Amino acid sequence: MIAALVMSILMQATGPSAAELEALNRASLDSAAAAAGDAAAAAAASSHPARPFDCVRDGSTPQINACLAQDLAAEEARMDRYLAAAREQARSSDELPRAFGGPSAQRAYLAASQTAWTAYARIVCEGVDDSFKDGSIHTAMFLRCMIDMTLERTRVIWRDYLTYWDSTPPVLPEPFAQAAAE
Repeated sequence: MIAALVMSILMQATGPSAAELEALNRASLDSAAAAAGDAAAAAAASSHPARPFDCVRDGSTPQINACLAQDLAAEEARMDRYLAAAREQARSSDELPRAFGGPSAQRAYLAASQTAWTAYARIVCEGVDDSFKDGSIHTAMFLRCMIDMTLERTRVIWRDYLTYWDSTPPVLPEPFAQAAAE
């Protein structure tokens, strides 16, 4: 969701086009290898250039942002898996006959809380982005915020819908680390 949006924003950034940046990267790799006098390295560099939006964790700002966008996509995919399992648990709960208080509305509460969380996370992370808006790090800070918020939401979904109050094992494992690290 958001990871795809960020990548599309990165691709529309002002300045040189992706093709121009790729040509610049290829030219700089070619000249560095040629300056070293290594013909094999020059041939390898020109056949496998680093592209500006490939994930390189210690690379340029756009490359780091590409990694963070991938991390966010992995975190969102895990949250979606946990959300699907939670929806099934909520459906099962809603279908149980109740002796007191009438029927359960777990599906409605889960849907409403997810909608509210989406708005909340967006506001929080846009605030983080705003505090760094004058620097090139603002996109990375927004993505890191969304990764953290998504992991936190996945933990809440797990705790509230996928665990039991007794010794029954949880439906899915507890999400400890970020999905990209697993």
